[in-house]
Formats: sequence, C-alpha cells, structure tokens
Amino acid sequence: MNTMKHNDDLLKELMPLSKVKIPLDNFEDRVMGHIKMIEAKKVDIHKKKLYSIIFFLGCLVFGFILIQWFTNIIIASSIDNGFKQQIRLSSQIIYVALIVLFSNRIFALIKAKRFLAGTHKISQAQTSL
Repeated sequence: MNTMKHNDDLLKELMPLSKVKIPLDNFEDRVMGHIKMIEAKKVDIHKKKLYSIIFFLGCLVFGFILIQWFTNIIIASSIDNGFKQQIRLSSQIIYVALIVLFSNRIFALIKAKRFLAGTHKISQAQTSL
C-alpha cells in the first residue's frame, strides 16, 4: 500500500513536468508564416528558372547570329587569312565557354529548386510533430 502511495506521489510530481510549454505565444503563427515564406520562395524560384531558360535560349540564338555576323565582317575585310582564322576561332571558343558557364548556372538553379522542395518537406514534418 505504501508503494502505491509512493507511486501516486511520484506521478503527481512528474505530471506537471510532462506539460509541453510553447516557447512563445505566437509560435503557431510564426511556423505558419515560415511555411508561407518557403512556398513563396518556391514560386519565385520557379519563375526565375523559367526566365533563365528563356533568356538563355534567346541569348544562345542571339550569340550565334552575332558570331556569324562578326565572321562575315572579318571574311569581307582585307586582313591576313591566318589572323582571320585566329579571330574566328577565338570568338567561337569564347561563345562555347559562355554557353558552358551559363548552362552550369541553370543546372544550379534547377538543383536549388529541388533542394528547396526537400527543405519544405522537412519543414512540414517538423511542424507536424
């Protein structure tokens, strides 16, 4: 009987400790605000990705046209053939290097969107706890 009373006393001491205390009064509002902010970032990243791809393709076409125009001007000029070929080759190398660098940026943007989507799933899991 004494052990039952001791267990009851112990239970009475432990019960107040089991209450979950929310750190702030507006905790739920802050969490929901954070989720909304993440959703807004996802939409913003999607728009930026779309614009990046459109401008990348547009600049790709524009760069190709510019290189061809530049090459035609060089061919029509009275510069030495060896120097013409060097200028033509160097302009094409610069063009290809820019394509590779900007392609890398677009792939990084796509990965950022995937990362943010993963972060959002983690945030939802944390709020459900």
